[in-house]
Amino acid sequence: ADSRREAIKRTVDKIRSAVDTSSELTEVQGLINLLREVREAARKQRNFELADRIRRGLDDAGITLEDTPYGTVWKRKK
Repeated sequence: ADSRREAIKRTVDKIRSAVDTSSELTEVQGLINLLREVREAARKQRNFELADRIRRGLDDAGITLEDTPYGTVWKRKK
């Protein structure tokens, strides 16, 4: 659990530091999409603690997740 927590923290830190750098935008989008997919899988497995942790981490990094009937989408906070 601690190693998973640390991996999420490192990823969120990377997103936070790169989210405003256009040269790394594609990489950041890929990381966000990966975390979105991990969160969706966690929700399906009823691991709501992990799903909520991912949502909070992305929120802290300026990314909002929106759950829709067609899946989860993300957008940058304004």
